[in-house]
Amino acid sequence: MVFVRVHLMKERLNAAQKEELGAKLVQAVSEVENLVNNHTHKETSWVQFYEFDPENWYAPANVAGADPNSRIQLDVIAPEKLLSTPEDARAMLIKAAEAVRSVFGPGPLPAHGPWVHVYTIPFDQWAQDGRVPDWEGFRALLRAGTPEKADEALALIYGPGRHTAAAWRSLELNRPSS
Repeated sequence: MVFVRVHLMKERLNAAQKEELGAKLVQAVSEVENLVNNHTHKETSWVQFYEFDPENWYAPANVAGADPNSRIQLDVIAPEKLLSTPEDARAMLIKAAEAVRSVFGPGPLPAHGPWVHVYTIPFDQWAQDGRVPDWEGFRALLRAGTPEKADEALALIYGPGRHTAAAWRSLELNRPSS
């Protein structure tokens, strides 16, 4: 379960680099959360890119030799049940920064970046489709790696039968148009 917001300058990364960074961030967060980065896990993972024009990101100074258009900040949001110790949070900071560096390269980044913020959400303040998951069960079932176990895991969140592709298509088709 991954939710990362990436803040950066417009046009700093092309579509292929965003795809690469997104995949590396999902992998990094998966490792720290002790989840298998399989198809089912990817269905509950998001990486969002927020791009700014340079004039919309004020920084009074840069590290010598750094490209000012390489400012980057990550907000990693994780349920406390999947990121429960200070060591987990530190590992998240390191792995997320490594993912950025693997795409941006080893050169200097402004403000000694990348900046990584980890936000840990209390377990009862995180839900999918209005349901607070049984986190230990959710993690165990996602780690199982079979389609049947994946269905069981998603049923914990969405309820039996509501998480299947056919059910989602049915909901979309029956939704009133606005």
